[in-house]
Amino acid sequence: MVTNILAMQKRAKRDIIHKAISLIPIVIGVVWTAYVAFGHNLYIQEGRPSNMAELRSLARSMSDEDWSTIDERAKMDAIMKSLRKTFDNGRPRHTLETNWILFLLGQLNEYIAAPRIPNVMLRSTPVLQCGEFSYLAMRMALEEGIRARHVGLYGHVVMEAFYDDRWHMYDPSNEVYADSEGMTYPVSYLERHPETIGDIYRHRTREKIDRIIEKYGTTENNTYMTIPRGTWFNPKGEILMRFEAVAEVLKWIVPVMVLLFGMTMIVRFRHDRA
Repeated sequence: MVTNILAMQKRAKRDIIHKAISLIPIVIGVVWTAYVAFGHNLYIQEGRPSNMAELRSLARSMSDEDWSTIDERAKMDAIMKSLRKTFDNGRPRHTLETNWILFLLGQLNEYIAAPRIPNVMLRSTPVLQCGEFSYLAMRMALEEGIRARHVGLYGHVVMEAFYDDRWHMYDPSNEVYADSEGMTYPVSYLERHPETIGDIYRHRTREKIDRIIEKYGTTENNTYMTIPRGTWFNPKGEILMRFEAVAEVLKWIVPVMVLLFGMTMIVRFRHDRA
């Protein structure tokens, strides 16, 4: 009799331990999934675009005229205004909340942690650098039917839009694209005319203007990505954007798998008891 009672008590203790162990991955999975869901829309705020469609709508609202009747120059003006209204200058990085995978990998190389997918940029960061700014401007131009390309300089990134039979440089991160007379120029022209660069960037300090002139003038490092259409100025950026797409899926799959593992342990425990 005493032996049976002790055996039942031992089994009851073992059952409690097994239940507790089974609940641990379930609790971790639930909390982890909720954390990912919270971070997924961390920077979505009322009145701020959360995807490219909303950003395009914001750009169109920047024009006082009918969007279907204005020319490419006016559309680019509106695109530039919409980007500056949406983002500030800064170094964009994924956090634990927005994408824990890229955040952790970013501890090894911070270049990996930068968001590159347009919709991800819009919902995961309030700041951009020159590369992301100009990439979004290029993508918006392409969606409006304007030929555009990403242009990498020596330590800086801009974009060009093609209309009126030539390319026109746009620098969203510095909020510039035209000289004091309203004229715009291709990067290939600016490479050879530092005085025009000084005029376009006239609202910057002399020191910064000199640095920008150096970036344009170092032509052996300038990269024009016309083909494939809509790609980053360097292959590394394009590869990391595709990797980010995978990480955006995995950030959900891993915590859900932990949750399912815990639920499986509970089912197996009940089956063993039966």
